Amino acid sequence: MLARALGVELDEIRETLDRRALDETVTTKAMGDFEGGTRGAVRFEVRGIVAGEPRIVIEHVTRIHPSAAPDWPQAPNGIGGHRVVIEGRPRIELTMEATDEDGNASAGGNATAVGRLVNALDWLVAAEPGVYDAFDVPLRPATGRLGA
Repeated sequence: MLARALGVELDEIRETLDRRALDETVTTKAMGDFEGGTRGAVRFEVRGIVAGEPRIVIEHVTRIHPSAAPDWPQAPNGIGGHRVVIEGRPRIELTMEATDEDGNASAGGNATAVGRLVNALDWLVAAEPGVYDAFDVPLRPATGRLGA
């Protein structure tokens, strides 16, 4: 879908996957205890190859604890977030952190993801049954939606 939005044809899609174990047992506030030697982090990439080069790269890193895989990319806050990097001139990097009322970053990220669909519920109800992507669902600005 990103290639389609950028107007390029993909030669292929390549995937990478890496997993790391915890060096020692850790305790997390939200999820409790995790034993050393068990899965501590996972990282994967999906690369869109254009003219033989990886031009569209989506990377995801999940850690049980900040001590897991410290050499992998990390959010500036050391906890987590969503980051978009556009390599070029100028280089653009945007990092977003979202949390829910209890400070849960996973729940905050999920809430931001669903926002576009919630704002388009009237469109979705009126639409024919089917599968829609981001090009189909209209963007709805938040104008006038703060409410009382």
